[in-house]
Amino acid sequence: MGKKTNGDTSGGFITKKKIFASVVALTVITVGALFFYFSIYEEPKMPDLPRWVLEPYVGIGTVGSARIGAAGFQFAKIEATTNARDELSRLIHIKIRNIVKNFVSKTGLGEDQAVDELIVKVQKSLKNIDLSGAVVKKMYVGDEGKNIKKMYLLFVADPAMLTKLSSAIDSAIYTYYTESENISDNMLKKFKAAYESNELSDELSKNLASPEH
Repeated sequence: MGKKTNGDTSGGFITKKKIFASVVALTVITVGALFFYFSIYEEPKMPDLPRWVLEPYVGIGTVGSARIGAAGFQFAKIEATTNARDELSRLIHIKIRNIVKNFVSKTGLGEDQAVDELIVKVQKSLKNIDLSGAVVKKMYVGDEGKNIKKMYLLFVADPAMLTKLSSAIDSAIYTYYTESENISDNMLKKFKAAYESNELSDELSKNLASPEH
């Protein structure tokens, strides 16, 4: 038999060199791409917001916000105020529901069905709540990064508005109990006793206060 000779291994060596060179090139490209990405990447900035923005307002008030875009500062202020007005109206209706429920519960003036009917009556009488007495008490413009700024407004009901609102709720509840055909003589007597002992006015005062933060 003829003597077996070793084959030429230079081809395999060259192939390995090519693979190694490709891996090195790919690594360089990847590292370069990552370096470029992190050089332009900006971590989203968490604005350092004041306490009155972060915490719920104690009383009749809320925070409205809007980004300051191409339309400018004044447009953002109008948008933030509109958002705050809508939220304030919603909060007032929630307050009305709580006032009615608490008053009826404490005085024993009706079952759940009667309470719901009274709530509807009172809210209907105050359907178009006048928010002209609500004012912007504080303003803050926060920097969110990437040249994005956001406006925050603290929008609260002033004392005159709260007095007017309290009077309107008082009147609506009084009218319901004294003029509704569904109210029995015994129920009317209980209501008048509770009313004259200031239980309704106390409930209104407790719920319609707007202390400063």
